[in-house]
Amino acid sequence: MDLTMNVSHKDGTHFLAENGAGSKIAMGGDNPHPIEYLIASLGGCTGATVIKGLSEKGVKPESFAVKVEGSRRKTLPTVFEKVHVTFVLSGDLDDRMVAEVVQETMTLKCPIAVTLGQVGDMTWEHHITGMQR
Repeated sequence: MDLTMNVSHKDGTHFLAENGAGSKIAMGGDNPHPIEYLIASLGGCTGATVIKGLSEKGVKPESFAVKVEGSRRKTLPTVFEKVHVTFVLSGDLDDRMVAEVVQETMTLKCPIAVTLGQVGDMTWEHHITGMQR
């Protein structure tokens, strides 16, 4: 899939990104820093992919959350050296099936996770609260 994002400078360190559909993302200034959007994108991409994978197996968690933590190099280039993703789900879920969906998401299906995993150390875990099979 080809993507285009037009980014325009507003003032100082404030930029505005707009996609072809007209959705806008404000960056810098009083808004989140672009690197925070990268981490948020990882959470959104992996989260949506895990939910879709579970749905394809006929499973819907009662609740679902993603936490992303990253550490960057102190020297240039300040790429991510380590990124850790934690998925927290609740409901009557099979732990092995969730683990398989998460593994596939992180290594194959989420292009943001795969890309970041090629740059630094990418780890993940999942926790299921409530009834488990």
